[in-house]
Amino acid sequence: CNTYLSNFLSVFNGINSVGLSITFDYANTIPDAACYGKSNLSSVTIGSNITGIGTQAFYGCTSLTSITIPSSVTNISNNAFTNCTGLTNIICNTYLSNFPLIFNGINPVGLSITFDYANVIPDNVCDGKTNLSSVTIGSNITSIGNFAFRYCFALTSISIPSSVTSRSEEHTSELQSPM
Repeated sequence: CNTYLSNFLSVFNGINSVGLSITFDYANTIPDAACYGKSNLSSVTIGSNITGIGTQAFYGCTSLTSITIPSSVTNISNNAFTNCTGLTNIICNTYLSNFPLIFNGINPVGLSITFDYANVIPDNVCDGKTNLSSVTIGSNITSIGNFAFRYCFALTSISIPSSVTSRSEEHTSELQSPM
């Protein structure tokens, strides 16, 4: 879709084919509930012109397995990807203070998250993601927030680059506990 449609959901109502793939690439926000409940949506491409993602835009898209948030996205509403239970790979190329609220209800086995932007990893970003197995931290991250990976019992791979010069005391003790 190369044109912003505020009524995206109603325009494409009833379309939920197996293997459904959608590309958004226009200078605006993906509307609220744009793909709400599209359980067969397996691929989403968010172009570099997208600046935001609306509330529940991809709520319940259970076949979606991977999402890349480009650096052009500066705002994502809460619950944008809630209950996307098949989502196992998240690549975040922009700072999102509300990251935990964006990805509510996502904790599949083998979950992998990449943070690759210039800033900090927010407090509680993955708190309670018990099936998170892998975290990749980009070389421009400078700080890791409080309780960022608390209760991530399945975490087996995390590499902290030398660019990280500040970690909360809570985060440091989390990393010292046996995995």
